[in-house]
Amino acid sequence: MQIHQQQNPVAMSGNFTQTQFSISINATTFDLLINKLYKDKPQSIIRELVSNAWDAHIDAKTTHIPVQVTLPTYEESTLVIKDFGTGLSPERMVGLYCTICMSDRDKTNDFLGGYGLGSKSPHSYTSQYTVQSRWNGICYTYSIFRGPDGTPTIALVDETSTDEHNGLTIFVPVKKEDRFNFIAAAEKVLPWFPNIDCSNTMHKHVPLWEKEGVSLYNKNDVPTGVYAKVGCVLYPLDLNVMKSDICNTTSYCWKAALVLDVPIGKIGITPAREDLSY
Repeated sequence: MQIHQQQNPVAMSGNFTQTQFSISINATTFDLLINKLYKDKPQSIIRELVSNAWDAHIDAKTTHIPVQVTLPTYEESTLVIKDFGTGLSPERMVGLYCTICMSDRDKTNDFLGGYGLGSKSPHSYTSQYTVQSRWNGICYTYSIFRGPDGTPTIALVDETSTDEHNGLTIFVPVKKEDRFNFIAAAEKVLPWFPNIDCSNTMHKHVPLWEKEGVSLYNKNDVPTGVYAKVGCVLYPLDLNVMKSDICNTTSYCWKAALVLDVPIGKIGITPAREDLSY
C-alpha cells in the first residue's frame, strides 16, 4: 500500500542548530509499537501474516497456488502460515524482516502491506516463534525471540537444501486455551482471500446480490452493517463518523451486510490495520 507522507516546507531566518528526532530501539519501543498496537491479537496476527503471504504471491505471480494455513489443535497447538512467494535472502531477512517500519511495499497500491509492522505481529502474543525462508534452493530456519533485555532478536539456527518453491513458513506457538480464539479469528479473516488452503473447512461467503463493487451478504455470514473491503480485508464503516447521505441509518434496521469494494490506497487505514482512519 502506498504510504503518503505529509510534506511540511519550513522557512527559517537565521542560522540555527538543528537536530533531527530519533527513536531508541529497545524493549520499550517494541512493546509500544507492537504489543500495544493490536486490540485483537489472534485476528491481527492471522490477518497480517496471511496478508503478507498473499502479497508475496502477487509479487511472485504465484496467486494460482494457495497460501497454506494450518490452525492450532489440541495435539499441535501451533499456527502455521506457508506461502510460495518470493522468499527472503539472509540479507533481506535481517535488513527488511527484522526492521520496524521497513517495507518494500510502501510505494505501490498493488499490495496490502506497507507499514513494515505486520510481519512483527507475532511479537504481540508470544516471546518466541520460528520463521523458515526458502530462498534459491536453501531453507534458512530462524528463531525469533525476546533477548535477555526484552528486545526481539533473530538467530539463524539451520540451513538445509530444498527443492520447494521460494517462500516463507511462519510457526507461531499458541496456548492451548487460546486455540479456539485463533480458529474463530481465521473464520472471520480467511474467507475474503481468494486462494487459501486451510486445515479447517472455511465457510465461503456467497453474496446475495452484487453489482459494480457493491455486495450484499446474509447476516448469518457477515454481521449486519456497512463495510469497506480493502484488498482482501473487511473493515466496518463507522457511519456516525462519516458525513454523507449513507449515514442516515438511525431509523433503519439492517437485515444484511452491505460491502463496498474500495481499491487499496483510496481510504485511510490505521497502522494496526484493525480499523479505518477517518
